[in-house]
Amino acid sequence: MTVAGRFLVIIGLVAAVSAALTASAHGARAQGLRIISADEFVRRIQAGETIDERDVIISGDVDLGPVGTVTRPIRCLNCDFQGEFDAPDVVFDRIVVLSGAHFFGQIDLRGAEFKDRFIVRRSDRTSVFEKFSLFSFATFDDTANFDESTFKVEGNFTSARFLGDASFAETRFLIHARFNQTAFGRQALFTSSSESGQPSSSGPCGAPVKGTISGQAVFTRTVFVGVADFRQRCFARLADFRSATFESRANFSLARFAAGARFDDTGFQGEAQFLATRFRQPVSFARASASRSLDFEDAVFDRVATFQGLAVSGSLSFDNAAFRGQIGLERLIAGGLQMNVSAVGRVAGSDTQARILALIEASDRDRGDLRSANDARYKLLSLENRRSSGAEKWVDSFFYKTIAGYLVRPLHPLIAFLVFLVVFGLIRAGMRRREDRRSRRSRRRSEKAAQPEGRRPPKRRSSRKLRRTPLSIVQWLSAFFEGLGDTVSAAFRRKPQVHLEDREQAGPYLVAALVWSEYLLFKALFALFLLGLANSNATLRQLLDSAFGSRS
Repeated sequence: MTVAGRFLVIIGLVAAVSAALTASAHGARAQGLRIISADEFVRRIQAGETIDERDVIISGDVDLGPVGTVTRPIRCLNCDFQGEFDAPDVVFDRIVVLSGAHFFGQIDLRGAEFKDRFIVRRSDRTSVFEKFSLFSFATFDDTANFDESTFKVEGNFTSARFLGDASFAETRFLIHARFNQTAFGRQALFTSSSESGQPSSSGPCGAPVKGTISGQAVFTRTVFVGVADFRQRCFARLADFRSATFESRANFSLARFAAGARFDDTGFQGEAQFLATRFRQPVSFARASASRSLDFEDAVFDRVATFQGLAVSGSLSFDNAAFRGQIGLERLIAGGLQMNVSAVGRVAGSDTQARILALIEASDRDRGDLRSANDARYKLLSLENRRSSGAEKWVDSFFYKTIAGYLVRPLHPLIAFLVFLVVFGLIRAGMRRREDRRSRRSRRRSEKAAQPEGRRPPKRRSSRKLRRTPLSIVQWLSAFFEGLGDTVSAAFRRKPQVHLEDREQAGPYLVAALVWSEYLLFKALFALFLLGLANSNATLRQLLDSAFGSRS
């Protein structure tokens, strides 16, 4: 037997066991319960009677098509409908309450209109739809409540209209949930919550979630006029929101997309929130638009995240978002961008990276976050440096980046200042030691010339050299600290001390040039440090801007 054949056999066995268990449970429940035939149920409705039942079994297929208009309320709590429930194009003038109902047959409510409330939420037990449930082109003029219901096969609401509040909180869809071209006139609730007492690693979305959509979730070209709330909803398979329109706030915070999500060409006219949302597979917001803010704070993108052509009039926030795959941000338009600079390395294309870094810098500077703005500028200029070549690249790398820190890293010129202090201190120490050695040699020659020939002491160079080693170290240290002190004085002196004793020789001019170069170098490093410090501190930056502004 082939693998496909074995798989089909397994599926058949599972279906048979499930049917047997359902029939067994249904049979056990049927004992002791009142049974109403479907014909009697329809006759009572057609006669204009109010249906108010609880814990009954409706045997047979319910067909309300010939009724046309139901004028009285229908309440049937915890009822079992053994057959199909058909009411295409039927108008229900009054409230319909089927909470806790168990529908064992198919549901056909195509084109039906519910002028009052339609309630099929959990009662003493969960409302269950065993077979295909069709609500396409149905109209719900008032509240429609499916909270904590279970659709074991597909729930199809294609082109349905919800004019009142629609609630599918913690509603389970074990196969597909189709809401393509559906219109939600007011609030649409698809919220969920975690299952208590379940291991966190099980399930397609990590911790088991009440109201998981196990099949595809199709919301293409769906219109949400009111608030759309999908908080903590688990999408086990592809979630398709292409060309959907959210006219008010859209909240997908803490939602889990286990098999990818598509928001291509989606319009967010209100605020859109994806706070701490997890995208385990590729997600796409290509050509989507947001009239206000679009917030992905603390979101996790495990695979490729595509935002090509995204246009956000307000702020686009990826604050503390984790990107583990490539990011597509080509042709991004945003009024502001908040994003960790470290994540820009995953953006596809160096030109796009440069645009994103410039946008981050401008946005963070407007918000007063100079640290992040400076990080973005430093990385932007470093990127431009890598893209350059030749002498320009090396000059930029050494002077502008390493020493000046691109005027946003004040530690760079400060460290260079300290390094040059030590270097010039060592140079002065070497010059001082050289003068000392010349003086000692001259003194020894004078003493040697003054002594008689026969009274000169014998030479003991090796022992003298050993005795002089510790003394030389002390002398070198002394010379270094003296030279360092002179260098510090020269660095902070108001003007260099230059004296040309002999203007006829080139040597004094060379020394004067070196002194002036040292003076200008330290002054330039100090100025670079102050500029970097001012660019890193909001208060100093305002003072600097006001000073230059008043001069202009």
